Amino acid sequence: MSGEHVGNPPNSIGKFCAVEGCHDLAAAALDEQTLCLDHFLSRCYQTLETYDGHRDHTYLVHDAERAQRRRFLEECSTQALNVGLRNENLNNLQRSRLLDVLLWAGELSEYASAPQFGLRSSTEQNNSRGRLPREQSTGY
Repeated sequence: MSGEHVGNPPNSIGKFCAVEGCHDLAAAALDEQTLCLDHFLSRCYQTLETYDGHRDHTYLVHDAERAQRRRFLEECSTQALNVGLRNENLNNLQRSRLLDVLLWAGELSEYASAPQFGLRSSTEQNNSRGRLPREQSTGY
């Protein structure tokens, strides 16, 4: 955040961003690591992008991985909401990024609750798009 400290004042939790070389105050915690706002948003976007990319491929996700994803999405949403509500000195771009993270995590949470995290068989993908698989097509 280069000089602009957003987050908890040092006397409230006394923590700084855990990213090496970053000396900004912590704005959020993610995966038990305190992060400044820029690093929090960056980490959220990287992980959300990874999870979102998996919605369009077919593979099964094990229960442990699905639970881990749900935990991350919940933590990401909660932290984004807390940062947005706690900090009055956020600019519009920062607020919009927090809202984007919150909405994207909420959208992916729906998929994380499914037996397969967004990655369905081709039959399920076709049915979810309102089409029948080729084998079931009526030919009309």
